[in-house]
Amino acid sequence: MIADGINKFMEDLLKKGIPAEAGVKSIADIIAEGENNKVEFKSSLRWDRKLSQVNKLLEVVVTKIITGFLNTDGGTLLIGVDDSKQIVGIEDDYRTLQKPDRDGYELHLTQLFSSYIGKERCLNTSISFHELDGKDICMVQVEPSLKPAYVKEGQESKFYIRTGNQTQPLGIKESIEYIQEHWPA
Repeated sequence: MIADGINKFMEDLLKKGIPAEAGVKSIADIIAEGENNKVEFKSSLRWDRKLSQVNKLLEVVVTKIITGFLNTDGGTLLIGVDDSKQIVGIEDDYRTLQKPDRDGYELHLTQLFSSYIGKERCLNTSISFHELDGKDICMVQVEPSLKPAYVKEGQESKFYIRTGNQTQPLGIKESIEYIQEHWPA
């Protein structure tokens, strides 16, 4: 009887995320509230639904979002949810990976973060997977960084922050001022 209750709780936890009564919003609640300064939705990590092919630029966009969260107050990225709050899943992304499953997806994301943002910044991220409406979504939770984080774009490093429900690049002067305000020496 107790085991049945525990099993039911664990099934609900896997389907819906941590229950609201635990002080943390469920994934369904996060989606219902929509995007804001601490929440971003992306329909895909690398599969371009409009072009029906892999688009590496989508991966760069994800790294910019993560960097924006690192440089502000942290946040949550839900991959597999589109801007209209529809759960589209990440199954198309799975098919583009050498290891087409959750483990391969997490490995790819971690390698992406390491390459574009830096290995030390991976410590500020937590990746989990959840099934909603029969589709997998990936949740990346990001803690604010103790130091400025940058995205490597070719030979340049760019600085991003979250403003409202957007990730914005800052110019050199703005970046210096922001860094001095948020990470005083």
